[in-house]
Amino acid sequence: MKINGITRQRGIVMHTWYKTILGNRDILHGKHFDIQNTFEEIFATMKSPDEMAMFRNTVDKQTYYFIVPTGSESFMNGFFTNYSAKLCFKPEKSECSLLVGDQRKAMTWLN
Repeated sequence: MKINGITRQRGIVMHTWYKTILGNRDILHGKHFDIQNTFEEIFATMKSPDEMAMFRNTVDKQTYYFIVPTGSESFMNGFFTNYSAKLCFKPEKSECSLLVGDQRKAMTWLN
């Protein structure tokens, strides 16, 4: 059953994940600041929901941003469009760090 971006299967909560990728050129132009600041503004506007977070991982000159927009997908549509965010699988815990969100809750969503 899926409710507001959360899928429950056999009592296990599975979040909907989105990913956007920035290359070195994007980083040189400060797009990484823009994406995080924009997400933080949305997060604050939504009153810092427990089920919303942004993670980052850098591999081979590309920076990956993983977003869990639980309960705010419709509010986030512009963000997804502006940053070309696409649905994805959740990342491995060892692959990323939390940028925005509740540290205790968000880190439990990763493998």
